[in-house]
Amino acid sequence: MLWGIRLWPSIKGLGQEVNGVINETAKVAKALDLPTNYSDAKQDIEAAIHFIYWNNGNKPIVIVGSSYSATLALLIAHENEKVKAVAAFSPGEYFPAMFIQDRIQGLKKPLFVTSSKEEAAAVSLLVKEVSKNNLTHYVPHEQGIHGSRALWESTEGCLGYWESFKAFLEQL
Repeated sequence: MLWGIRLWPSIKGLGQEVNGVINETAKVAKALDLPTNYSDAKQDIEAAIHFIYWNNGNKPIVIVGSSYSATLALLIAHENEKVKAVAAFSPGEYFPAMFIQDRIQGLKKPLFVTSSKEEAAAVSLLVKEVSKNNLTHYVPHEQGIHGSRALWESTEGCLGYWESFKAFLEQL
């Protein structure tokens, strides 16, 4: 059985909608006055990983993150044996209390990173201390766009992102 996980892109005004889909988790959290900071999402991602791992015959899984959740995916992948590989769309130093580059140093799992052309240098710096043998860093020829929206048909250059991402997944 194949399972997938979609780590939602950063949404200004958490609980609002993207493409007509309301972020129900954030909406309920706000209604219950629960914290909705970026780092609060980590426990939700870890719970989703555990659920999918368990439903996947206890086989490690691939996780995908966009924007701040891409950064969380990198952190979690480094620490969690249930994660086989990670794809991170526009990861960055989004958490002031942590220096992510140091926290993911030595990450040896297969890793796909990408971003807009403008963000590429910062992404390169972020992953500079991970295993180069397992790193795929796609830099678009076009300007590109922040996060997993790079895969949307409406994004100029989306085919380049897709080709690189599919090639990464096929080699796993």
